[in-house]
Amino acid sequence: MFSNSVYSTTTFFVAVILFCLAIIFSLGSKNHSPRSFAFAIILTASWVSCIGAAYLFWGRNDILTALFVRGGYFFGTVIPFAVFYFALTYPDNYKPPVFIRTIFISAGILTAFFYFAKDVLFFFTGSASILFPEQTIVGEVFKTSNGHLGWYPGKHIIFFFIFFFGSFCAALSALWQKYK
Repeated sequence: MFSNSVYSTTTFFVAVILFCLAIIFSLGSKNHSPRSFAFAIILTASWVSCIGAAYLFWGRNDILTALFVRGGYFFGTVIPFAVFYFALTYPDNYKPPVFIRTIFISAGILTAFFYFAKDVLFFFTGSASILFPEQTIVGEVFKTSNGHLGWYPGKHIIFFFIFFFGSFCAALSALWQKYK
């Protein structure tokens, strides 16, 4: 079994490869479609980085471990938003209207609130239990008997499934319609 530091290093290496791929796509074309794809790759690299950081901080700092686990879920939730946005732009290099981009940004902010409101309040006040007595999406983090990180679902875990599967289904539907 790999140790946490070896697993984290390997994971960070994959994240660096993804970041480099995003830079290649972004610098390789000034068109909107490849840049929206590069943004989806950046979110994927951020998701991978959060997974590596969660394992790196496990046993050293429980608050940072939980924060990075929530970060992994957050990026896992907004990746489908980015893929859906890319599906709208591809292959015609179409730039969606401002109100559609505003909807995507607002959905990302709402998602960030659900994942990080309790953590942010904890860092500023020392206690967020008064305003958020339960974890919103991701609950407590624990280590399984075989060495993997696990977490208990929070009260509002349904939002993860709605955002994740809804956005991916919408993206695949948009791509399928363009393919036809």
